[in-house]
Amino acid sequence: MATIRNLLSLVVLVAVLAACKSTATSTQMCYVDITSNPSGAMVLRDGQQIGTTPCTVQLPITATATATLKGFKSTVNTVHSSLGT
Repeated sequence: MATIRNLLSLVVLVAVLAACKSTATSTQMCYVDITSNPSGAMVLRDGQQIGTTPCTVQLPITATATATLKGFKSTVNTVHSSLGT
């Protein structure tokens, strides 16, 4: 029987602020690099898969993402980024 473990070292890094932009609907978006140890975790936002670690995804400047990998406890992280003025 597999033991449930925490995803080790789930790291969410906000990319360079220059990677942030406004869309036509004025939503501030940023590219975010998401990695996990071990790699291969499924990354979800609002229940939809948006990538598999390691990956770069486009998210609003405040967003919650979940990383899940079979045999490990899911990890939820909220990303808050600020734009330079």
